[in-house]
Amino acid sequence: MAKGKRNESPLDAQRRATEEQRTAMNLAVLQRMDPEVLEVLEMSRHVVLYAFDVGGQSWSKLDVEGSMFVVRKRRAFSCIILNRSGLENFVQDIGTHTMVQIEGPYLMCTNSTNNQVRLAGSAASAVRDNRRTRHADM
Repeated sequence: MAKGKRNESPLDAQRRATEEQRTAMNLAVLQRMDPEVLEVLEMSRHVVLYAFDVGGQSWSKLDVEGSMFVVRKRRAFSCIILNRSGLENFVQDIGTHTMVQIEGPYLMCTNSTNNQVRLAGSAASAVRDNRRTRHADM
């Protein structure tokens, strides 16, 4: 059993143990996909990915939706969406040319080298609820 905390109810201990197991399973899945993944920093159970069309000034839904993870790799950080809608998972490396910000219920990722703007809906509330919100301009 996971290490207990003083005055922790059995139900709280079970919830914490279940969350730790879920995190370990997710990490194992991500490491099979990319052995460079070392740690899951944040996750959201379900997101939908959109791309911004600068010319048309509109958002278009991409064929990517599923669980989203912000991970630490050996030499970088990445945002990974395990795609339930298609065969290709979405991976966005977070580097010096990437800005990640929370706008309401959305997590927005902007890449300054190619002016791509991506939006993951429903991600920010999960990140914010986790109380470990990270704004990255790395």
